[in-house]
Amino acid sequence: MFPTIQENFTILLRAGTFGIIDEPLKPMSTFKWNKLVDTAKKLGIYGYVVSGAELLKEDKNLPADINVPTPEEQFIYPETSLYGFLSSRRYKKISEQEKHNIDCSTETLQFLHLLVANIDLIVTKDMSLTGIIAVGKYLRTKGNRVDFVKLNQWISKLGIAQVASFIGHVLIELFDFESEELEFMTRTYKKPLTHYDRLLDNAFNPQHKFRRASRLNLAFIETSSYHLLNFKTRITDIEE
Repeated sequence: MFPTIQENFTILLRAGTFGIIDEPLKPMSTFKWNKLVDTAKKLGIYGYVVSGAELLKEDKNLPADINVPTPEEQFIYPETSLYGFLSSRRYKKISEQEKHNIDCSTETLQFLHLLVANIDLIVTKDMSLTGIIAVGKYLRTKGNRVDFVKLNQWISKLGIAQVASFIGHVLIELFDFESEELEFMTRTYKKPLTHYDRLLDNAFNPQHKFRRASRLNLAFIETSSYHLLNFKTRITDIEE
């Protein structure tokens, strides 16, 4: 992606999601603005870009036709799953037991589902900006009701600490979250925005993909289990 498109994309996204305004937009041609809009629509975050444009409506570099009221996208995850033999069973067990627990922490369980929904997408498709934004918004609105001691025990038991921490690092680097807000982030991850840059590149130029090596680095067991299940399914289909 052209650097200027990415810079303006990020400025609008930061403003539209968490109200962060720390620099003006850069001048761009109509062609580049169209590319930015197309990229936002491909990634399912055009509503956030429009919200950012509303906050920056006085910026002389903002085209008038972007500042059109548009509903912000919702991150919908009706079902969530893990793919490792043990992690998938443990995840189902945690979900069922917590629902019937007298001291059930509904917000904690919902937040675990939200994290797993993001992990599912990272493993099977790609990093989801709407998903990571949803994690941030959940923390800002309901984070005080999440039992992070219990949550971190679940994360450790499921073996997803590295990829969960990656999500936290993206919130820090891209949306200026403080580490104190992200008590589920127990691991370090260098340069998380490399994947953000690649995501935009892929939307702009489909030949760029989230490399399998990167997925394995984030969630080795889940990624390898997912590909093994796919391989077994293809073999079964051939035999039938």
